[in-house]
Amino acid sequence: MSESFLLTGRTSVLQSTFSPPITLDPKKTHYIALIHFSTFNSIANIDKTNDKFHYDGDKTITIPRGAYEIVSLEEFLKSKLGSENISLKPNNSTLKCSIESAYSIDFSKPNSCRNLLGFASKILPPHQIHESDAIVNIMSINMICIECNIAVGSYINGEAAHTIFAFSPDVSPGFKMSISPQTIIYSRLNTHSIERLSINIVDQDGKLIDFGGEEISVRLHIKSD
Repeated sequence: MSESFLLTGRTSVLQSTFSPPITLDPKKTHYIALIHFSTFNSIANIDKTNDKFHYDGDKTITIPRGAYEIVSLEEFLKSKLGSENISLKPNNSTLKCSIESAYSIDFSKPNSCRNLLGFASKILPPHQIHESDAIVNIMSINMICIECNIAVGSYINGEAAHTIFAFSPDVSPGFKMSISPQTIIYSRLNTHSIERLSINIVDQDGKLIDFGGEEISVRLHIKSD
């Protein structure tokens, strides 16, 4: 027995229902695996939780939702403050960044972008170069996990999970992610009757990943022994 399934959509939850259900031979053990995953890396590192840049006392800039690198974030801030009024630079050796501004910067207020840049909750005086307290957190997603509702046999930190594949994103924001595992790993199915096939795409903490409405494609294969 061999069946393949293609699920597509624009959210991190992809589903297909089958009527009548797909019936599998109850005398056999069946397995499922990821064959291919593709979408664009539009995973935002700036959203409503960290989209504020507070400066000069009570002034605030709202940063549009998006996937930013240090360079692109600096370009945006310069477009709002003037190129001579702010500098934001990465340090590729320490993985930190430095910032200098003609204005005071308030990283103590809510929804600040400070964690993204590695700064503690504090106010930075103007006309000084300030190095971040920690490494930048420009990649908030360390691992992309593909979960399937009918798969069993995987564990995350000792807890049973439905993960059939996991990988680290290795392309820059805006570029296509196209994953076809060189070694296909099959997970055992927990059913012999498939009424609903559901895929969740989550991060290392089990949270659904927002791909900003980009098209997502997942191809699966079921086999039996």
